[in-house]
Amino acid sequence: MVDLTSYNTFGVRAVANALVEFEQTEEIVQYVNSLHATPRPYFVLGGGANVLFVDDFSGDILHLTNKDLTTVHEDAQHIVVRVGAGYIWDEFVAWSVKKDLWGLELLSGIPGTVGASPVQNIGAYGSEVSETIVEVEAVEIASGSLVHFQVEDLALGYRTSRFKQEWKSRYIVHHVCYRLAKHCASFAKYERLALEKDVNTPQGVRDKVLSIRSAKLPAVNELGSAGSFFKNPEVESSELSRLRSTYESMPYYATERNDVYKLSAGWLIEQCGWKGSRVGNAGVYEKQALVIVNHGGATGREIFALSEQIAADVYQKMGVRLEREVEVVPAKTRY
Repeated sequence: MVDLTSYNTFGVRAVANALVEFEQTEEIVQYVNSLHATPRPYFVLGGGANVLFVDDFSGDILHLTNKDLTTVHEDAQHIVVRVGAGYIWDEFVAWSVKKDLWGLELLSGIPGTVGASPVQNIGAYGSEVSETIVEVEAVEIASGSLVHFQVEDLALGYRTSRFKQEWKSRYIVHHVCYRLAKHCASFAKYERLALEKDVNTPQGVRDKVLSIRSAKLPAVNELGSAGSFFKNPEVESSELSRLRSTYESMPYYATERNDVYKLSAGWLIEQCGWKGSRVGNAGVYEKQALVIVNHGGATGREIFALSEQIAADVYQKMGVRLEREVEVVPAKTRY
């Protein structure tokens, strides 16, 4: 048995039958072949930053530790790098800005690993990793075959991908290729950060993002959390008009889809009085209502129950359904 407390950023205690780590792709293939001979539950765990264990796991926890990074193509405008799934995401971002490369700087400070980035399509401040991904390499669990996916194959959307939908349990991602720019095409995307006029480098943007995040998000080594617990809900214009007739100051944002707008889940939760509240050892962070925290000793079930209360209140008061961004893992769940 293995204790998973240090393998999830909520810091909740759960145990699994075994922890299986992979540094080489060949080791993944060998493991997959062993599954065919001896079927058993498994769950692929990256940095544990987007998962909530609500029970012990009666199976294997799979954890990639490969942290290789190589350049596969370079020209005057771009560089394409191939990165191991076990590479810590923010360390990869730090590497890119140190090289004065553009594309990942707005995604600074996000916990987790490279392997999770195409699964979750991580994003922040109007940027998503889908803008830089070129290719994803994975092992197909059913056959043990090595497969390559182009970014257009992945159906990357708001915090989702085919890996979370119809491909769930079918693949283990082991490398991701990203195209990063040597020059900034436009500074318009950084306007919402209110950057100082002389900030015109990837490092300058990263520093600003990290400053903003530290002001509103808890450090997971001090207060357990998974960052944003819920997705920002999307509504059509008719629903938006209904809400704004009651809540004139409600923030909303246009999306790439016509007649669809994104709401702030944090704002909705705050209007229901949850910001800074606490139920037992679980609570809502005092600086950001979108973040559920473990004040110490909370179980996964406590945190899950709190999230259910919050979602029920938002629906009852606002008529808006919240969807979890965090993946809840009960016993016998697979990747």
